[in-house]
Amino acid sequence: PALLRPYADRLASHGFLVALFQPMNETNHTAYRDAAKALLDVFVANATQQRIDPQRLGLVGYQLSGKIAASLAAVDTRIGGLFLI
Repeated sequence: PALLRPYADRLASHGFLVALFQPMNETNHTAYRDAAKALLDVFVANATQQRIDPQRLGLVGYQLSGKIAASLAAVDTRIGGLFLI
């Protein structure tokens, strides 16, 4: 995540909610996807307080997180946008 911090900061400066997290176990992609879904669930559950529009959710993924983002988007209909790097 440290490598991606400048990109996250830039997106956040333009009003995007950004979360960077280190995978617990990079070999278990299903667990990684489920952890990302749990994080998204927290954001949506607190959407009003965090000023998040749950109708405008998207994911960005880089390398392995791109695979995980695509995997999550395939099963979660709340995600309306996907950008893979």
